[in-house]
Amino acid sequence: MAAPIGNMRDDKHVDLSINYEAGSNLIYRKLCTSADSRYIFCCCGNDIRVYSIRTGERVHTLSAHTDKVTGVVSNPASKGQIWSSSLDGTIKQWEYNDGVLLKTFVVSRPVHSIYVATSVHAGTTDKQVFCVLDNSTGKKTELCSIQLIKSTSHETSVTPQVLIPDVSSDDRRVSIGVNNSLIAAAASKTIALYFISTKQTKRLNLRDPFLRLTCIAVHPTKMCIAAGASDGKIHYWYNFHSKNEPTHRTEHWHSLPVRDLSFTPEGSHLISGGHECTLVVWQQGQDRKRFLPRLSSPILRLGTDPSNQFYIISYDNNSVQIISTNLDIIQTFQGLTKGHLPQQIESPFQAGLQQDPQSKHVVTNGRPGHLQFYETMSDRTLYNLDVVHVNYISPHELETPIAMTDIEHAKFDVTGEWMATVEQCPDADITGEMCLKFWWFNDESQSFKLNTSITQPHDGQITSLNFRPLVTSDPEGCMPMAVTTSLDGKFKTWIFSDDSDIYGDRYCWCCDSVGFYHQLPAVDSDFSQDGSLLAVPFDANVTLWNPEDNVLRYKLNHGQLPVKKVMFGYNSCKQYIMSSTDSRLYVWNLLSLSIHYIVEVSVSTVVRDPLSAYLAVFNNSNDLFFFRPDKSTPASVLKNVCNSPVVSGVFIHKQRSGGSSDEQTRSTQLDWAEGSTLYFVNKKQDMYSCCKKVDSTQPVNTQNVLVDKISDSMPASQLGILLNLSKTDSQNSRKDTATKEAKMADYQILSGPSHAMPPASSMTKRFLTSLLHHRNGGKKPNTSDMMSEDDTDESDGDSDSNDETEVSETHKDQQILGEATVMCGYPAQSTVDPSPRTPQPPPSNTHNDNITLIKLCKRMKSFSKLTTPHSVKDEDDK
Repeated sequence: MAAPIGNMRDDKHVDLSINYEAGSNLIYRKLCTSADSRYIFCCCGNDIRVYSIRTGERVHTLSAHTDKVTGVVSNPASKGQIWSSSLDGTIKQWEYNDGVLLKTFVVSRPVHSIYVATSVHAGTTDKQVFCVLDNSTGKKTELCSIQLIKSTSHETSVTPQVLIPDVSSDDRRVSIGVNNSLIAAAASKTIALYFISTKQTKRLNLRDPFLRLTCIAVHPTKMCIAAGASDGKIHYWYNFHSKNEPTHRTEHWHSLPVRDLSFTPEGSHLISGGHECTLVVWQQGQDRKRFLPRLSSPILRLGTDPSNQFYIISYDNNSVQIISTNLDIIQTFQGLTKGHLPQQIESPFQAGLQQDPQSKHVVTNGRPGHLQFYETMSDRTLYNLDVVHVNYISPHELETPIAMTDIEHAKFDVTGEWMATVEQCPDADITGEMCLKFWWFNDESQSFKLNTSITQPHDGQITSLNFRPLVTSDPEGCMPMAVTTSLDGKFKTWIFSDDSDIYGDRYCWCCDSVGFYHQLPAVDSDFSQDGSLLAVPFDANVTLWNPEDNVLRYKLNHGQLPVKKVMFGYNSCKQYIMSSTDSRLYVWNLLSLSIHYIVEVSVSTVVRDPLSAYLAVFNNSNDLFFFRPDKSTPASVLKNVCNSPVVSGVFIHKQRSGGSSDEQTRSTQLDWAEGSTLYFVNKKQDMYSCCKKVDSTQPVNTQNVLVDKISDSMPASQLGILLNLSKTDSQNSRKDTATKEAKMADYQILSGPSHAMPPASSMTKRFLTSLLHHRNGGKKPNTSDMMSEDDTDESDGDSDSNDETEVSETHKDQQILGEATVMCGYPAQSTVDPSPRTPQPPPSNTHNDNITLIKLCKRMKSFSKLTTPHSVKDEDDK
């Protein structure tokens, strides 16, 4: 059965929305700090993000502009206010502590950048800003002065006054200094000067015709201008305000063009940076330099804070770092890490988007040779895992970049305990730069550790990497298995096995079998959901193999069309397999080994939802189709979801409030949207999400609060973490969440230093009680069951008749709890319940729970020796 392309393109009325989720450029404009050096302001698309420098958390997102924000400056007359400019032709005044928009000034022309004098002096006022605007023709930009007049109206029109015509819109080419009396704008060969007090202009010319200026900085107090050039030199001009010829000198360290310069507030130091990934601090008046080398990426922009406590560095990989004057890294602000090398720009996110099964974070390519673990909710990169272990090396010439070894494939197994990566250098002249690595997750360090490294696993380029799911018939005895395919015409299965010898025990990954089909290149692979079949396409044939004995079972022929992608159906559609060519999408029925239907569509990316039977298909026109393999008609169609080809996607599972996330629990037509969100990235390295539309009439629970204010009043400690977990558990009684939080509380408490811990007797009862929540279905134990000695003695007589009754598992837990409380200084507690109860069958994990609690009691016993407990008398009085 064939479905024509017209049916696939029919518009469907669906309650789905495409959101620009991440990938916003944080470094296309210089960053601004607050007057008290507590917050940093970042231009991010149409919004302004406010970050706390101390905690690194996002405090506010200021949203009111309708076009790209091009600059943020502090209001010198009010420490709690900022001004922002945008291409929408407005300047907005904000109160950033509360995130409130105070006033809008309409310029009626796109504003490319904004500058302000840090103090009031002759010729300026506290409401004057300097902006780079489009001229009347819109073909060039000019530097203008704008007086932000006072008005009772919320929106006021202002008139700009032209100061310097024909200037660059790059904010690194304009600077204010010399006690806020001079504005300098650098062009390619000249520097235009405007004296604010006298309203005079002057130009300085670069003598070398082969050089061009890249950035400029004006000294804050002296008649001095520093400008970076394309040859890596820094040019200085002095005494340019006189009629005589200005004094000129140069300093040289950079081998590539200087990308930005910035003077410290008092003018004693000048900082510079470029492609060398090194921050250079020049001490003015003395021939001394300090260096901070081997930074994460080439430096793009630089800045300083008003208090002269730290430097602000923006990098090409979309990250910002706060570095102290002692050259120590204080804080890092990292959004979605973007590739900056030519090979990364040409083929971004080669490893695709993956989901870490344990942390539920998105994992993809980050810095060169790294994997980034990205949190979608907060739009931040948590950390980068160094896989290749090779530092970035800047080239001798920008026109001939150095090819870096990068990660081409990365996959997790279903449990998240194993991760496999494939790294390869794209330079054809370099051989032997291919490596397959297997990583295991270390619970103690909470990071991945290298287990096995295999050099040159194939003779050709590796085209796919996959883990086998757990075999449903024997999930505990299922041996971990992975498969790789290559253009050398072979696919190899890898298993985790015992490789011990006389020198000691050793477990590693090794090759189990090798398969091939008529010496044709293997382009992809996929396992069935139960792990019993392995599909490998060879040219126009999709071969089905038994992964246990590597025996060919079936062959699905596609005529003369080479197969590019193959994928099994999941859940209720597990009897189907999907394959795609350049112009068609095939769906096969594995029970009859026949074509179920064919769709004429050019497939670019296919994403499978593990929690449902749905697949997401992107075509070359950036249209998005959601469909089930058993139906030829798509459930929903979204056209032109982005402005660049989609390169990868992943379904991220939502945290469900209760019940099962299985497919049978969903009743809506788009049941995948009830449990997952689709994230995808395009070639411009922008990330989008597709999810169910949120009802605007319903209140949205936001946590847009001042994080640093909360942290000031709530000191970070293990006890504070425990109390916070207890509050969270009382609000959310899910069984799985309670178990996870109990384990986290155990880890946080027992791993803290003894001198920073409260007495064990003050938290033992609460701690052990929280571990019993999952035994009661997420409910807290009844506090009336934990009685004192006196109350227990009175009830002994009533319980004599029940001496031979089997003690329930709850009584055993309370007995262990009583032993632990006596051990840590609490009075003994009875384990006999005064009220008769009907014995309940113990849960399946009773034995494991008892062993866990006994181990915890022993650990708490050793832990109590490291602390000084309060006296029992004081605790009883309280």
